[in-house]
Amino acid sequence: KILSALVMAVFLLSLFSCNGKQAQSPVPSIPFNVEINITFPLYDALKVPMGGIVFYQAGSKGLAILRTSQEQFAIFDRHCPYKVEEGCAVIEDPDNIAALIDDSCCSSRFNMLNAGLPDVGPASVALKPYNYTFNGSILRVYN
Repeated sequence: KILSALVMAVFLLSLFSCNGKQAQSPVPSIPFNVEINITFPLYDALKVPMGGIVFYQAGSKGLAILRTSQEQFAIFDRHCPYKVEEGCAVIEDPDNIAALIDDSCCSSRFNMLNAGLPDVGPASVALKPYNYTFNGSILRVYN
């Protein structure tokens, strides 16, 4: 009986701690499924890790895509999660290759290498991330 209660307590604790760690994004969910051939000159920045951010029109306000390693990418919606109803879109921070900012509307900066979390400004929720697969030349991004 004590073991059952202990197992149940651990289960409930893990359930609530997981829910507390991941805030639901306030950014609207707009279904899409796109394939980007990174061998095309338009996507040269994605050919090498940390080569630069590429913007792609999909999602709510567009995608921001950064290749972080040979096989890994950081892909987020450009829609700022602070005062989402204002429709602010982040842009590349000229002072930080892995940051997205919006000075004029949501006044926040987001770190693409840290799960899209804000590191400056009033925003407290991360940028909305997207799923992807990569086969060496085709980057498929979807939600």
